[in-house]
Amino acid sequence: GSSNTINSNNYADNYENDQSGKEEGEVIDIWQLMINTKSRVRKKFNEVSNCNSVVENLAACQYTRFRVNLRYVQSCLDECTAVKASEYAAAACWRSQTKHACDSIQSWAWSYLNLGISAFSS
Repeated sequence: GSSNTINSNNYADNYENDQSGKEEGEVIDIWQLMINTKSRVRKKFNEVSNCNSVVENLAACQYTRFRVNLRYVQSCLDECTAVKASEYAAAACWRSQTKHACDSIQSWAWSYLNLGISAFSS
């Protein structure tokens, strides 16, 4: 079935741990946060994809981060574990899905969930 739970091996646990000192009203639902992040990243990715001059000026690493973050967040929303979601994102964007690549993807996604995509704002 489709439930709004994420397996224990992922960001929901980390996010909830980070939120433990906040008032109940301040804690953002992880699903809504991921949906909002996906929307922001998709919008920015589409902007960048449709503007060659921006793509040329955007570091290849940053462009790849857009792609993998979008794929990762979508997989998490499809109820994959963080590990599986990072493996899918790595496989979609690189030839191999090394542990380092998967760990990097999880780190990037966690940063975007907490900080937004300001690092890629133009």
